[in-house]
Amino acid sequence: MQTHWAKDFVNKLAFDGVVKGMNGNFMPDDNVIRVDALKMIMYAFDMEGTTCDAGLFPDMSEGDWYCNVVTLAYGKNIIKGDSGKLMPVRTLTRAEAVKILIEVTGEDLPLMYNSIFADVSEDDWFASYVELSKRQGYVMGYDVDGSKEFRPFQPITRGELAKIISIAREKNL
Repeated sequence: MQTHWAKDFVNKLAFDGVVKGMNGNFMPDDNVIRVDALKMIMYAFDMEGTTCDAGLFPDMSEGDWYCNVVTLAYGKNIIKGDSGKLMPVRTLTRAEAVKILIEVTGEDLPLMYNSIFADVSEDDWFASYVELSKRQGYVMGYDVDGSKEFRPFQPITRGELAKIISIAREKNL
C-alpha cells in the first residue's frame, strides 16, 4: 500500500474502522467478492445489522460472518440476490458496486440520463446509478481513445471500492 494510488482512501477507511484488510494486508488490486463489498459499503455508513435470517438465501447459513449485514441490506431493499441466491463469493462488478453504494446512501436517482460513458446506454439497468455516481464524483471512468468508459461488467477492485466509498462518505456523512 505504500505507493498505491488508493493508499489515502484505504488509510482513511482503516482509520475510521471500515476496513481491516486480511492478515495485515489490504490487497488493493484484488477483485472484491460480493459479501466483502456489501460489508465495506454498509459499515462505511454505520449499517452493521444485528440479526441473521439465514433463510433469505439458500446459499447463506446462520454461522456465516456476513449474515447480519446481508439480512439488514435485504430488509432495506439494498440487495435482492441473483436468481434467488446470494452468491456470496462471486466477484462484484463496477455497476453492482455503484448500485449498492447509491442504495445505501439513499441518494435520489437522476430523472435525466446524459452520461459521458460510451459503454453505458440509457436502457441499461445500472445507467442511473452510474450517472449519479459520476455527477457526485464517486467515479471517473477510463479514458480510451478519446472517449470515456465506465466498464460496468468489469470486477471492481478493493482499491477502487475504497475510493468510491471514501468519497461518498465525505459527501454524505
